[in-house]
Amino acid sequence: MTLPTLVFDFDGTLADTMMAYGEAWNKVAAGMGLKQITPEEILFLRHRTPKEILNYLGLSLLKLPWVAKKMRGELNRIITELNDFPGIKEALARLNSFGYPLGILTSNSRENVEAFLKNRDLEWFDFIYSGSRIFGKSTILKFFLKKHGLTPREAIYICDEVRDIEAAQKVGLKVVAVSWGFNSGEVLAQECPEVLVHQPDELTQAVKRLTDNPHP
Repeated sequence: MTLPTLVFDFDGTLADTMMAYGEAWNKVAAGMGLKQITPEEILFLRHRTPKEILNYLGLSLLKLPWVAKKMRGELNRIITELNDFPGIKEALARLNSFGYPLGILTSNSRENVEAFLKNRDLEWFDFIYSGSRIFGKSTILKFFLKKHGLTPREAIYICDEVRDIEAAQKVGLKVVAVSWGFNSGEVLAQECPEVLVHQPDELTQAVKRLTDNPHP
């Protein structure tokens, strides 16, 4: 049996970037006269949908791509200081040992991701695919599948945000949602991913479940 390719989101799934993005937002917001946020507000926003977050921040969809670009620039400066989530290294090593092809699909820059993986000794990935469309991730997923010659049945998407789940569902990808990232488990569950996990050590069983039973 051919094992599915495991496609990981980067920010919030592999890298603990939530507070870093909060700091980056505050730097960008200060120059635009937008609302700045506290660490407590960042945790509060984990329980909100993307639209609710934009409304809370007072950020329009028109300004979002520019703001996201500026925030990635801020993240460039601290990428090697970021941590991976506790247990993610062991989970990746286990999945790699079972022979699963591993990849990353991200709106972050390829350079950032490569620097992070090298610094945290997480270099098990066969590919890194970077795309910057904020609310067009389903299009990026389609490009990714085509580029790697995969059908939606031949891949599993592992991610941490509502918009990731929505994009995967549009193209027919199975999803393992993780609750340690940007959106809380409560919010993620409302999007009905195939599997929702709360600790990295649950990833192997989640993936095996979808591999053995592709229509849970």
